[in-house]
Amino acid sequence: MRQALLVISVLISVVAPSLAATDTFFCYYATWASYRNGNGKVDIEQINPHLCTHVIYTFVGLKSNGEVNLLDSWFDISLNGLNRFINLKKQNPSLKLLVAMGGWNEGSVQYSNVANSPTLRAAMVNNVVAFCKQYGFDGFDLDWEYPGLRGGASTDRNAYIELVKALRTRFDSEGLILTAAVGASAHFLSSSYNAVEMTKYIHYILLMTYDLRSAYDGVTGQNAPMYSSSKESSGVSTYNVNSAVNAWIQAGAKPENLVLGIPLYGKSFTLRNSVNNGLGASTTGPGNSGPYTEEPGTLNYIEICEKQMEGGWTTIFDNDQKVPYSYKGNQWIGYDNKESVKLKTEYAISRGLGGVMIYSLEQDDIRGFCGGGTYPLMSTIKTALNSAGNGGSTNPTTTSTTTTTLKPSQSTTTTKSTTTTTTASSITSTPPATGSICQKTGYMRDSNNCSIFYVCETNLSGGFKQTQFNCGSICFDLTRNVCNHCNQVVC
Repeated sequence: MRQALLVISVLISVVAPSLAATDTFFCYYATWASYRNGNGKVDIEQINPHLCTHVIYTFVGLKSNGEVNLLDSWFDISLNGLNRFINLKKQNPSLKLLVAMGGWNEGSVQYSNVANSPTLRAAMVNNVVAFCKQYGFDGFDLDWEYPGLRGGASTDRNAYIELVKALRTRFDSEGLILTAAVGASAHFLSSSYNAVEMTKYIHYILLMTYDLRSAYDGVTGQNAPMYSSSKESSGVSTYNVNSAVNAWIQAGAKPENLVLGIPLYGKSFTLRNSVNNGLGASTTGPGNSGPYTEEPGTLNYIEICEKQMEGGWTTIFDNDQKVPYSYKGNQWIGYDNKESVKLKTEYAISRGLGGVMIYSLEQDDIRGFCGGGTYPLMSTIKTALNSAGNGGSTNPTTTSTTTTTLKPSQSTTTTKSTTTTTTASSITSTPPATGSICQKTGYMRDSNNCSIFYVCETNLSGGFKQTQFNCGSICFDLTRNVCNHCNQVVC
């Protein structure tokens, strides 16, 4: 047993940090944050241009004739918001700047009408390209919420593909990036999205893996849980990050096209009984509004950490769902902190996804008011991406501190430390066996399948014990002893 556990402990320290080489980091910026007060006020000039690889200006809208509609012309033009945003490139020329069209308030009807008309669709493409060129954007993010829903037509699912196909055709000739923010839960795949076709035309599909619970549920719940919990009803068992990612991949999306969304805000509830304050506790409605968002039931991270600084809050990190919640009196908040965003980033890497996305950057503690440094959540994500992606993994032989209680025959590998539990669900293992594959201790790759590799250990008889592992859709990199994108591996 000790030898079997040692194999897994070493494996996780090697594989979990560096399953995919990517540092792609999309960050939305909500322009209305410039109108807020105190620590909630964030102007364009306060954006750190070196944390994200892509920053998205949020939002513009769509007119009925296919033209771009400035939803806040006062900020965009009178206050020179569009040009000030583009000026971020002066501080970091490699930064990619995109503009998002849509959002919840825009609804679906206008987008449905335009997408279903070949004439209006072509006009929209021309206008979007002209807008990007006029202001100097590197790309465009389509945030239609949602095809086929909220007043949309039954033909929207196909019309959506025709729209992104037309956009991509022009974008390729103009050198523009095409992204799309999408509803992440599995039900959207039948009502709104064709994952196989989307992968062909959209550079990055940004999964909105949040807003998975609300105050209207009548019980406390996490905004963006990583996994399901036995403490919740079976009706919400698939409303979590892992289930959403699995659904999109099973529907035909390529992992490298998917970007995992991480919210920098939480959902708050008013408890029916302050003594019953766990997950799934009965509630009477949304929690109290914060001073900046001023929206009952939603608190951004700076509002949450300011509340916690007042004292009296109890914080629990849920090891099943990999996210924290806090409660005080009759107020309950489910949210993300530095620990959970790190785990989510490592999860995205472990699944071979194309990167991570946050909504939205101005909700972080950008001034370091709460004592965790400036931009604590975003900095944590950036550090996790840099240490794992872009060839920046650490030497596994000097960084292993993990212990575990799993047997190699289990289908998922879970590591446990004194503070948290991390699951790398894309790595599968086969029980130890004795054979001729292993000729020395260490790691060997299968000669016929680059996704399969072996951990080799000496056994009591002086021979070798081998344990087989599978990187899944990516390949084992012998030069770095990690799972990596196959196009970056000599196979």
